[in-house]
Amino acid sequence: MGSRARTIARTVKYTLLFILCAAIVMLLAITFFEQPLPSRLLLRITDELSSEDWLVSADSASFSLSYGMKVRNLRVLDRKKAARKPVLSADIVDVEMNIFSALWSREDLLRHVTLTGLKYPRLGDGYYIPDSIEFPGQPDFREKNEPLSLNLPTIHPFGLTLVRPEILDVTPKSVEIANVAMDSNGMTAHGINLLWGDSDVCMSLEGYCELNLADQMVKGLVKGQARQHNIRPMLVALDITNSYAFIDSFTRVEPPVDASCAFDVNLRNNDLHILLDLHPTGGRYNNVSLKNADGKVDIRVFVRDTFQNARIVVGPVTANLADGRSMDGTVIYENTNDIGYVDFDVRSNTSLSNALAVADVLTDGTFDCLSMNAPPLITLKGRMAVDPAHAAANDLLGRIKFDKGSLFSIPLRSAESLFHLKGTDVTFSEASAITAHGGDISESALLSFL
Repeated sequence: MGSRARTIARTVKYTLLFILCAAIVMLLAITFFEQPLPSRLLLRITDELSSEDWLVSADSASFSLSYGMKVRNLRVLDRKKAARKPVLSADIVDVEMNIFSALWSREDLLRHVTLTGLKYPRLGDGYYIPDSIEFPGQPDFREKNEPLSLNLPTIHPFGLTLVRPEILDVTPKSVEIANVAMDSNGMTAHGINLLWGDSDVCMSLEGYCELNLADQMVKGLVKGQARQHNIRPMLVALDITNSYAFIDSFTRVEPPVDASCAFDVNLRNNDLHILLDLHPTGGRYNNVSLKNADGKVDIRVFVRDTFQNARIVVGPVTANLADGRSMDGTVIYENTNDIGYVDFDVRSNTSLSNALAVADVLTDGTFDCLSMNAPPLITLKGRMAVDPAHAAANDLLGRIKFDKGSLFSIPLRSAESLFHLKGTDVTFSEASAITAHGGDISESALLSFL
């Protein structure tokens, strides 16, 4: 071989070696170091994720073969809205991928997803805005029966982390979900651990959530500890105004509250059901000092025909008051076809004023004629209209018994009476007592409030 041939061979050899080294360096770079994703490719990806109704966009993205993809400032917008405020957004989306496993199965593509600064402030406008605004002349609400149809891919279980999310105005410090999976039947999230951000105490909730397209239901359960300010914003974001009075009646409850929350949503008609199991200690309820309480709050919101109805059951509840006395029972608020009623089934051995304040009934001075030296025994059962215009539906029956006191300043002892609120009249019957001079009283009376 001549010198020229050897020179060419040597040049080819070193050129190939250089190309090989460069290829190795590039492979190592894209494997272990993040590389910017070309803007055209990012735009193509977001266009694929967008639809006629929704626009998906992102500021930038990067990737590496060993890790996956990082997306910055992800936004989902409603194309029909002039004000382009994101329906859903995240500051950073970190997607850890099984790149090489995905060569054989796309179902194993995801390993872990971390969303930093996820924001989902409210449900769709259809949940809040009456139909009469979008469709003039139509009723505010219309009962629906339309199944939700989704074409979900099959993705094997992966982990999900939310850092400082804001979901329906609930703002935990973080949420860890051990197992998220989806297929054509729906989506599951198991092993949820939510950590609140309160600085003075560590509180968390654990649970699960499932979307079942066959049953057209979303359901879940979380339990652990929370405070009123952790939970109330969600009720506001869901516009469950009928629940505010019950939640806001609790004040000065400082220790963490042991609680659980089960929920389900019917995707066909948007029926909403939330069941809270609460165990507060200390604080006040309607300004009555509590030692502790155990009870449930069952919230149901649903549209039937052209009315948005609600049913809120507070109870059964057992409350031990700070004065050493107790109350137990159930209070039901029901709004049907724009007419509200409250049903009572309450028993108490605390003071009359405390009992009426906790039950939030007849606090208008109806019983100012009664004065007792010691807490009475009280039972209360029946219904009252929320709106005085429907007072004719009032039908509330109770019994009061006390050892010593007075009625219209007349001293009494061993007193007992039934009382019946019917419409705007209060009737006292089967009344018996002993006067200060030892005489027996057995009378009936009628008080009318017009």
